[in-house]
Amino acid sequence: MVSMQATRKVEKKDIPRLAVTLARAFDNDPIMSWCMRDDQKRSEAMRYCFEYMLSGSVKFGEVTCTEDLNACAIWLPPGKWLGIPSFLETLFQLPDLIRWMGFNRVNRWMTMIDLEEKYRPKTPHFYLAFLGVEPEKQGHGLGSVLLENKLRVIDTIRLPAYLESSNIRNTPLYKRYGFKITGELNLPKGPTMWTMWR
Repeated sequence: MVSMQATRKVEKKDIPRLAVTLARAFDNDPIMSWCMRDDQKRSEAMRYCFEYMLSGSVKFGEVTCTEDLNACAIWLPPGKWLGIPSFLETLFQLPDLIRWMGFNRVNRWMTMIDLEEKYRPKTPHFYLAFLGVEPEKQGHGLGSVLLENKLRVIDTIRLPAYLESSNIRNTPLYKRYGFKITGELNLPKGPTMWTMWR
């Protein structure tokens, strides 16, 4: 069942609520489970992490959501990337990373970001960093609506799109919208991500 719900650009005021949506959507995600802390502070850590990522990407004007805030897609335009910070940025961000992952898992996060950066295409493209739907709303077409509406805009400017799928079960959705698997990123002693290009 495809939702007929409208989508719009995310505003700063939406960030707290959408951070909760994304935290819930990615709670069982293989990559996030590998990186993030797994204790009683996990839910709070996930929320803070997504608040950080939303704050860092909303300013580019490409993050979209459904009107009810039950689904969100973090897109980044060509030339922008929530990737490897500089040494000084890493030092500044370290307390947050420890808060999100726990001291023993910070290296996993940095390893993942490094691997993504290494294999990211050099051709200018739109990057889909995250697409998440509230668990109880999954299967109602909200993710499809977000994808379809954004890809229609991207097609008008004739640019490709790229993503890493952290769950093989999601690849059929992306294939339906023209993405093709181009490779696998295997994290050391961790899960696999599938790179996809459209």
